[in-house]
Amino acid sequence: DIVVAQQPEIHYHLTPGTFKFILGWGAFGSPTDYFLTQIHYKHGDSHPKALCIGGNAVPPPPEAAEVYDLLFFETEWYRETISFHPLIRQAFGINSNIYHELPPKLDENGERVWEYDVLMVGHFLPWKRHGHLLQKEGRKLAVGEIYQEY
Repeated sequence: DIVVAQQPEIHYHLTPGTFKFILGWGAFGSPTDYFLTQIHYKHGDSHPKALCIGGNAVPPPPEAAEVYDLLFFETEWYRETISFHPLIRQAFGINSNIYHELPPKLDENGERVWEYDVLMVGHFLPWKRHGHLLQKEGRKLAVGEIYQEY
């Protein structure tokens, strides 16, 4: 993580009205949040801004409602953390119009056959604790991006 005090000064100019909306993805305190906060305060950018909160559970700074016109959250447990904001929406998840459950595989006795007993999806990062997967019984599958720095 980059500490805000260590982040470089942003030299930014955008003609007002260039975009209808600026959307960023990242946690509070992330480089995305830093950039959007800087263009709001230091450069007076008047474009509506939204943040898709992802990456971790860092609590929002007090000025989040002033910087962001809309906050997207991923999981219900985070809703309360940003409930101070006048416009929040749950996002992410599965598009059930495209993805749907397939009929289960059955054995000769009509019992369901599972390909995997445990499935873990997400980036391979130390705080995700993928090692706990090894303690589970049965066939295991972990899918995600591997970061070289970890």
